[in-house]
Amino acid sequence: DRPPPNAIIASQQNCPQEMTRAGFGELCVLPLGFKLQWRSILRQLHAPSVVFNQLSTFVFHAQCINQAGPPKTNDISRESHAIANPAFSQELMGGVITATSRVAASWQLVQALQTFILTSTNVEIRNDFRLPAARCALISMLSLDMDHGHISTALHLRPLEKPWDVPEQLWTLVREAAVNQWQLQQDNTTVISLRTATPKTLAGILGTLEKALVPCLSSPDHKRLDIELLILRSRFYLKAGDTAMRWRDFRGMAIDENQEIGTLVGLFNKLVLTSTSSPPERIVMVPNGNPQVERTPGHVSVHIIESTKPCLSAYRVDTLLGCLVDGGDLVSKLFLCLPHALTAFCMPDELTSWTGIEEALRILRSAAVRSANGFTKVSSSILTKIAALTPKREVHPQAAACDADDAL
Repeated sequence: DRPPPNAIIASQQNCPQEMTRAGFGELCVLPLGFKLQWRSILRQLHAPSVVFNQLSTFVFHAQCINQAGPPKTNDISRESHAIANPAFSQELMGGVITATSRVAASWQLVQALQTFILTSTNVEIRNDFRLPAARCALISMLSLDMDHGHISTALHLRPLEKPWDVPEQLWTLVREAAVNQWQLQQDNTTVISLRTATPKTLAGILGTLEKALVPCLSSPDHKRLDIELLILRSRFYLKAGDTAMRWRDFRGMAIDENQEIGTLVGLFNKLVLTSTSSPPERIVMVPNGNPQVERTPGHVSVHIIESTKPCLSAYRVDTLLGCLVDGGDLVSKLFLCLPHALTAFCMPDELTSWTGIEEALRILRSAAVRSANGFTKVSSSILTKIAALTPKREVHPQAAACDADDAL
């Protein structure tokens, strides 16, 4: 930290005999403010208030020119690197030429010329000399560098925004000699390749909920397999020696081997879970989206196309009441009407003892739907889809009405 300008005014009694008080003040102000040093030198070159032919002036300028200075905030350069600006360097060289022309007529002003030469040599850029020097420095550094990181044959993956920051959870590519393949790991957890048989088998089981390939993570001890549906944000796990794939979001629930629930026959996009308790409790998961009907022999097939904001709706299979119990919200109630109506058959369903159309009408006429406190944009959209299942009705316009003919 440098003294404030008031200290210079208060110390004018230290002014040398060969220097004026005005020149003493200007010379002392020159090194104040590391961001303004080069601009102060430029001002003195164009409008000098100091005597350049004095040794003290040269010492002050040499100190300001050659000192490193503090670094910039969030930058590798220093404040003294302002001279590297092409526009400022050109203006500074113009000031040196102007000041040199003033002392060119007298050889006695050699001390001033020394100051101008020192200023111009710092502006000059010698790329032809710097490039070989940089190459030599790199050769020397690499010849003495022993990079032990490549011995592990591991490749660290880091974000492009911060390549030099080591994240807490670092993804690493490791080449396994046993299988002669690259494996992606994070905290000793290995990502199983999507080209292997395991993800393809799991995709066949969970493909009713999500079409994309299912990523699998193996635990460090290889005794547990973690499965994640990225679009629906659902997670499963499978323990070693266990045949049931369990759901993390529903504790104690696993995928049921029997995917039939006695209703919603023909609905492809559903997954039935069962509990390990006795008596077992069953839940059917249905993704929200736009249903699409296909004609198949004997019955229709309904596929649900993924929406822009996909999510899952859970319905409990109640064999005592003979229905699917929703979560209580209006959207899940209305959405259940769609697959019920689209998978309807002439015979009643085994679970509900109603046809699909009758079950959908029962839900729409229920007190829970009638007493709903307003409709959201999602619920209104579902009601529009339900209304589109029936033939469109139009009232004959009054303007198109024709008069009766008495002759007829």
